[in-house]
Amino acid sequence: MKTIVLIFIICLSGTAVRSQETFNIMPGTNVFFGANTVVSGENITLYPSSDLVLNGTALSKHSTLLHTSVNPGVSRSYRFSSPVTNFNGSILLTYFDNELNGIMESALRLNVHNGTSWQSFENSTNDPLANTVLTTSLVNVTLAEVSLADVALALPVQWKEVGAFRQADATKIFWTTENETNVSHYNVERSTDSHRWTKLTGSVAATNRLTQRYEITDYDQQKGTLLYRIRQADNDGKVSYSKIITLAAQHTSNTIALFPNPSTTTFKLTGDVSDITRLDLYSSAGNLVKSWKTVQTVYD
Repeated sequence: MKTIVLIFIICLSGTAVRSQETFNIMPGTNVFFGANTVVSGENITLYPSSDLVLNGTALSKHSTLLHTSVNPGVSRSYRFSSPVTNFNGSILLTYFDNELNGIMESALRLNVHNGTSWQSFENSTNDPLANTVLTTSLVNVTLAEVSLADVALALPVQWKEVGAFRQADATKIFWTTENETNVSHYNVERSTDSHRWTKLTGSVAATNRLTQRYEITDYDQQKGTLLYRIRQADNDGKVSYSKIITLAAQHTSNTIALFPNPSTTTFKLTGDVSDITRLDLYSSAGNLVKSWKTVQTVYD
């Protein structure tokens, strides 16, 4: 196995000082690392399982995060000046005890910022004696910033898009997620007043780091205003909800006709008469001739 170690030393006033920069590839320069090559910096090691190309990328070590995270983490992060895309393989991080900030070593997980949001990865082997966390089976991960954080507060799912639209005699509800962690399943819920919710069909979570799109069809079509939301359930019983999607009331034209017309004796009404609660018959002079308070098959 070929090992490449890239650590830069900067000399100031004749004294050798290790900078926070663990390696630096000059802009416009491509460095190719074949699969199974070890790429190592200061207490960070990349094990790419497929070919890796770094283009003008500098990797620097810091004691604070550039991108704010909701998860408490160690006082150590690594930033790539240009995000490394489509990384496949494993990452080994080493930390010091005074960087733990009270976090249990067994709870440490690799956290990666992809330039947009943080992702927490579960495929980790923690070695408290060696102060290392090895994370394997990374697939198509974008590396912008890398750190270790407490798994206990990892967000179970990131909602990317939630929407609904009417289609013929049904309603399509769809949602897109990212970074599913410990997610059991989803349920679509429907309401007409935002207080009482009806649970519709569910979908089993894919539970991976890739972007997932889900879609169901609600065949119980209603003409009034409809509200939809997605209920997400964890494997440990915790739940969270997406934002609420509102579909405006559906207005359809309804033509009611009298047959025969004109009529001198009996007549019928054609069309949707389900909303009729009273029918009044007037003469041409405007006088009330007769009233019906229920829908009739034949009016006479």
